Amino acid sequence: MPSILLTWYNTASQLFWYRPIFMLELLAAEALFCLRIKRKTYFPLRLAIAVIFCFRFSFLVPIVSYDAFYNALMFFAMFAVTIPFMKFCFNESWKGILFCAFAGYGVQHVAFQTYDILSLAFHFNPSASVYVSNGTLTFLDNAATFTTFVGCHLFLYFFMYLIFGTRISKNMLLDLKNITLLVVVIIISLSNIVLSSIVTYTCYDPYNRDALMMLAFYNIFCSCLTMYIQFKLLRFRNLERDLDVEKRLRRVEEEQYALSQENVRLINMKCHDLKHQIRAIGKNVLDGEVLEEIENAVSIYDSTFKTGNDALDIILTEKSLLCMAQGIRLTCASNTIPLRFMKDSDVYNLFGNAIDNAMRAVSALEEGKRAISISVKQKGSMTSVDIRNWFEGELSFKDDGLPCSTRESDGYHGFGMISMREIVERYSGEFVVSTEGNVFSVDMLFFSS
Repeated sequence: MPSILLTWYNTASQLFWYRPIFMLELLAAEALFCLRIKRKTYFPLRLAIAVIFCFRFSFLVPIVSYDAFYNALMFFAMFAVTIPFMKFCFNESWKGILFCAFAGYGVQHVAFQTYDILSLAFHFNPSASVYVSNGTLTFLDNAATFTTFVGCHLFLYFFMYLIFGTRISKNMLLDLKNITLLVVVIIISLSNIVLSSIVTYTCYDPYNRDALMMLAFYNIFCSCLTMYIQFKLLRFRNLERDLDVEKRLRRVEEEQYALSQENVRLINMKCHDLKHQIRAIGKNVLDGEVLEEIENAVSIYDSTFKTGNDALDIILTEKSLLCMAQGIRLTCASNTIPLRFMKDSDVYNLFGNAIDNAMRAVSALEEGKRAISISVKQKGSMTSVDIRNWFEGELSFKDDGLPCSTRESDGYHGFGMISMREIVERYSGEFVVSTEGNVFSVDMLFFSS
């Protein structure tokens, strides 16, 4: 039994000492894709337990044989043990955990194969592979090989994080719907592990430097390809999720438009009748001053906007009542019957989202700054819409030109501005958001025949 253990745990083998180094490389690579996903409670304690166990496992897994298939199985076992511990530390679905794990393995493989290419190109002891030779690890022999090994990993880990890791936003749910493509990625990765091991052992007996370099380039290509597929899959899923949310919001907005249209019609009709009834009974019951006060109160609901566009009149009337209740002054100036080329539901949604955003911005300001101004002007075939309001604080803008949200995300917030831009672009218009001083501006320009 002791002789078997000495064979399994041969400290003279490079492969024996490379196992914990491989585990360190792998955990660091997987961490690149887990930095922004949701963590479980007591995360530091969970992480410490996971790291200790994974390193312990890397020392305990035996080297039963030095053939290609067992070598591939051993590295896969060390990789596989990290997956449940990622689930132990992070509040993510199993599909999301597999996504991060295989992306991390891809990064580790690219970095190690890049070192292999450099070591073969510059003849860093070419006959001493960690897979087939004994003695100390070759990349610890001197400062040049050690610097190259560490430099390759640090540079490529950072580079891969910038390209792929930054695509995972904070607390993003990696709920990948298309499981088929993820399975394809997993199969390609596992096949790459096995084939790489087989070819590596074949090329060292006899030694074939050119074949090893071609293998390293092939491995880098396969790893980069699988990561590209993974993150394209993630991108498509996020776009699909955003589209689903926007469709639901559009349906709600269209239902709200129909309801508002009917409500405004009924309010106007009832208030008109009520004014006549007040006049009829006022002569016998109320004095003139009280009667005038009641008529003024009712007239608030009868003072609708008259722009000539029914949908715009409805949304302005509806929002003006809300503004009046909050002490916000809403004005709209137009030199024509505006936006006749747009669908009523689009007009309603466009101005509804814009006024809602402006109301949130001015509601906490002092009385003199609680104002929202809307200007719709037409000159020839061009129609401009300018919406302005005061705001306080600092606003930052995303790469797409839209402002970053100042509210806590609820899964739906932030789509209002996206929906506005989508409506404008649907009519081949231009949509620009800007700030000047403490004035927030939304400018839209349409070209219509």
